[in-house]
Amino acid sequence: MPTTIYDSSQQTRRLNNKTIAKSFFTNMEENTVPSKPYLGIQQSSIVNNAILGKKQDIRKCDGYYNIDYGCPCFSPIQEESLNPIPIEASWRILGDENGNGTNGIVYAIVGDPNSDWVYIGGSFSLVNYNGSTGLPANNIARYNTTTKVWEALGDGVDGDITCMTLSNNILYIGGYFTNANNIVVNYIAQLDITSGIWSSLGTGMNYGVLAITSYNNVVYAGGFFTDAGGTPVNQIAKWNGSSWEDVGGGVDSNIKALTVTNDGSILYASGDFLTAGGNSVNKIASWDGSNWSPLGLGVIGSGLYESLIINNNILYIGGSISQAGANPVNRIASWNILTQSWNPLGFGMDGGVYALTTNNLILYAGGLFIEAGGNPANRIASWDGSNWSPLGNGVNNTIQALATVQIGSHKYIFAGGFFREAGGNPANRIAYYGPV
Repeated sequence: MPTTIYDSSQQTRRLNNKTIAKSFFTNMEENTVPSKPYLGIQQSSIVNNAILGKKQDIRKCDGYYNIDYGCPCFSPIQEESLNPIPIEASWRILGDENGNGTNGIVYAIVGDPNSDWVYIGGSFSLVNYNGSTGLPANNIARYNTTTKVWEALGDGVDGDITCMTLSNNILYIGGYFTNANNIVVNYIAQLDITSGIWSSLGTGMNYGVLAITSYNNVVYAGGFFTDAGGTPVNQIAKWNGSSWEDVGGGVDSNIKALTVTNDGSILYASGDFLTAGGNSVNKIASWDGSNWSPLGLGVIGSGLYESLIINNNILYIGGSISQAGANPVNRIASWNILTQSWNPLGFGMDGGVYALTTNNLILYAGGLFIEAGGNPANRIASWDGSNWSPLGNGVNNTIQALATVQIGSHKYIFAGGFFREAGGNPANRIAYYGPV
């Protein structure tokens, strides 16, 4: 049965927030030991932000609406009429009765804000899959949300894609591949989605890229590498459009997730590191272009997978964390950028959180869990600032990728991973949720 969500596109104001979601997993079944430590982040496109969910304490400042999460809005609360419109929502497949989704795991999803195309990366060889055959596509493809058509992207890449980000019509792709469309690229590549031309970023890295984020033409990549384009680095590097640069000495262990503020001024990184730029940190740090800094006492937890996203001056982290600052948490927490404080998100989850995305004021989390806030939620749930809610019947296996994608006048939550069912119906490893 469809469930009810709220769409408030009639009250939409543009806040120019970026939707960022970490995505990744191994080409293995759930709960098995990975053959490679695949970790990553994907940043999706800028979306028009709509107030979505329950009516809450809303402040209006400079023509924009913000929920009161410590936003620097000091004007009185406005008695604006929000009256969100109830709409029936359900899960849908990418395809039709003749085939849908992929024949392998989906690790990354990015929507193009200027077209109807959604880009999908992972570990697969067929899309529009019917159980035995499909369209050949080497670990990357795109899907048109209007025509419902899948397309391969040249010859694709020769290994798993763990992360993607789209900036100025350039799709940046990271993972465990060395060739893209038969060009030597070494773990990272770029695709001009307008011309369809693949190219390298210098000589690439000397090992896997697990996380990517971008701002304008600046790209940050993180992972396990120690060389970027011939430049010695420590797990993180910056692409300035023509060459790779060190980022303040980097960190002392792997980076699992990256995200950047809307103006590109602050970069956030999480992973297994305990120092950043020589400074003591605890698995998460910020970079302001000159210095690395800790985020309070940092986080505690030993999971392979993490995700980061910023929304409305709140940095969210998902993973297998058990403490954030001095606060006990369950797999997910928030850092208030303005007050510099850590907070739990209700009771959190009973299993790992591997992917995050937002639709204006609503946070969506996906992963391994089957409960969110103490209530049933099959591997995906939404947070409205106070409560966790399921998205219908969810999916039947781990989610590794989430993205918010505009289709017509509404936004939909795309999810990818291991699952073979979404909302109780067959779905080959990718599906989307939203208004009917």
